[in-house]
Amino acid sequence: MTAMTEAATPMSSLLKVRDLRTELGKSDNPLTVVDGISFDIGSNERLAVVGESGSGKTMTALSILRLLPDAARISAGEVNFNGQDLLALSRSRMRRMSGGDIAMIFQEPMSSLNPVFTVGDQIGEAITLHQGLRGRAARARAIELLALVKVPSPERRIDQYPHELSGGMRQRVMIAIALSSQPKLLIADEPTTALDVTVQAQILQLLKQLQQEFGMAILLITHDLGVVAQFAQRMIVMYAGKIVEDAPVSEAFRRPMHPYTEGLLRSIPPLYEDVDRLLAIDGSVPPPTAMPSGCRFRTRCDYARPPCAAQIPPLKLFGEGHRAACIRHDDYEVRRT
Repeated sequence: MTAMTEAATPMSSLLKVRDLRTELGKSDNPLTVVDGISFDIGSNERLAVVGESGSGKTMTALSILRLLPDAARISAGEVNFNGQDLLALSRSRMRRMSGGDIAMIFQEPMSSLNPVFTVGDQIGEAITLHQGLRGRAARARAIELLALVKVPSPERRIDQYPHELSGGMRQRVMIAIALSSQPKLLIADEPTTALDVTVQAQILQLLKQLQQEFGMAILLITHDLGVVAQFAQRMIVMYAGKIVEDAPVSEAFRRPMHPYTEGLLRSIPPLYEDVDRLLAIDGSVPPPTAMPSGCRFRTRCDYARPPCAAQIPPLKLFGEGHRAACIRHDDYEVRRT
């Protein structure tokens, strides 16, 4: 098999992102935070986007939904969802799409939920917006959704305020709000952050069950490879605004092809061994103002050599659905034989 640069496209792609570029700052001197990335999400697929803080994961999700801050803009690319170009939609149509066919669970439920309204008020608002139900019908549907996401005693919880709920319960409320529109794609931005491991496992299992029940795709944003192993079918690894690896989870864990992915995997505590010190990746993700030439990971890479500084390596195909961007593997087929 010869290395190829074509994207690995899941069957029945629901979302197609092509050459997406997002910039911050003034148009005459912009800072690129999402740099020409391309990927697909198949219908009913669970895809994880992985990387350290500053890798561009959340900005990618916000770009898809066009929920960028005022200082940011999409300067190039295409985002095609279910046959529609999202970047060409009017603001009003995009608002209907966001929270409708595409829903998002934000990172911190305590700041995403309004503290002065009850849980029932906030779920009911979403139900009214997307399903047109009001009054008792909306309340009954809100109770159904709370029960669906396994909130105990939903008839009582519906009249409580966010501060009266635990972190896990608040996250379940956020999931209920997202599901009120019966979305085809759910974007979950670090949905288990600040939750203990038991509640984290419960939330991930709940999302899996709901994904199968609703037949939706899920895009999970996380920095935790343990979460990826529990939840995702495929993973995209981002670094400094670019995709450096894209593979089925089992394949990426068994045979990582990019040094950054290797480093992330080495930093996971072993399950059955005692270790004095974890193997961390030296350094940090470079800011957009100080990107190194060539491969952006080379300043932290154990395998770096002079050619790595010459150009940004393209993603190449090294097996079914497995792409990576590293010149170390240019002779991959020769070494295999």
